[in-house]
Amino acid sequence: LNILVMLKSSSTRKTKTTRKTSLRKSKKSTDIEVGSHTPSSSQKGSSDYCPESTDIRLKKNRESACRSRLKKKQQISHIQEEYDIMVSENTRIQQNIDCCSKRIEKLEDYNARIRKSIEYMQAQQNLILVILSHQGQAPSLSLEPL
Repeated sequence: LNILVMLKSSSTRKTKTTRKTSLRKSKKSTDIEVGSHTPSSSQKGSSDYCPESTDIRLKKNRESACRSRLKKKQQISHIQEEYDIMVSENTRIQQNIDCCSKRIEKLEDYNARIRKSIEYMQAQQNLILVILSHQGQAPSLSLEPL
């Protein structure tokens, strides 16, 4: 519109006036159009324009939000409790695993000592059998480990 005002020729002034008039008409028709939409919106319910119903709606929204926050806090609390239980159970299981691992190590060491002892005893037995066979006292004994 500022550009139209700066124009100096008479022909453009007519155009400017015509445009202003058409803008005014379109504003009025827009006002009418907005007014014409009012009945259709009132068909949905008159609560859109009633301040009391807006207050009721806002109050309900606040209450709903409050309930939602409380529910979320309860869920978080429940999840935190489950987490704490799982952490303690995990700690207990890890301690059990460590205990079993130590026990396995001890048993493996014990088995290794027994195997060495068996090998030593078999070697001793074989030596005794060799000695006895050289002396001729044990012809029926085998030299294989038991």
